[in-house]
Amino acid sequence: MFRLLGRYIFREILTSATLGTLLATFVIFLRGAENLFGLLVQSSRSNIGLVGRLFILAIPPVLPLTVPFGVLVGILIGLGRMAADGEIIALRANGISSRRIVAPVLAFAALGMACAGLASLRLTPLAMRESTAIMSELIKTQLSAEIQPRVFDEDFPSRILYVGEVKAGGPGDPVRWFPVFLADVSPPEERSAATRDEAATPPPI
Repeated sequence: MFRLLGRYIFREILTSATLGTLLATFVIFLRGAENLFGLLVQSSRSNIGLVGRLFILAIPPVLPLTVPFGVLVGILIGLGRMAADGEIIALRANGISSRRIVAPVLAFAALGMACAGLASLRLTPLAMRESTAIMSELIKTQLSAEIQPRVFDEDFPSRILYVGEVKAGGPGDPVRWFPVFLADVSPPEERSAATRDEAATPPPI
């Protein structure tokens, strides 16, 4: 009987907690996904898969916030519904102590804490590392496509880039720039300038 009661309370909390976690994750994810949507619009067809991975990798950093919220919502709604239907009073009237009712609640809270800890200590660092690598590749690809020959490019912070000629490579080969001039327009004490006979962009993704 007590096992059946524990499973019943656990199931009541789990349903509400799952819905609360999903809703909170969706709301917080949308608030921080503005840059990802902009990147999706700017990306070529070959990069859509990478942008899709970025959307998936943006979820784990949100979970340490939304899982505890979902656990709290699940406990409040689950026990609140049982109390409103008189089930708590009926259990107490049948001689079932409060500790029997609280035990599955504490077990569910411990499970939620373990999930939030896993997301915070393992999933979030992995997701951030993968996201940084993918963003770097996408930025390199966009940079290669946007550089125009014989044009002073001032889009870089404290830098001016000039490329004399741009030579496209074959499939899978990098694009060649020559000659290359990079000027530093930061304060004089931090200023430097460099020229190169040739430069190569990263190979296409």
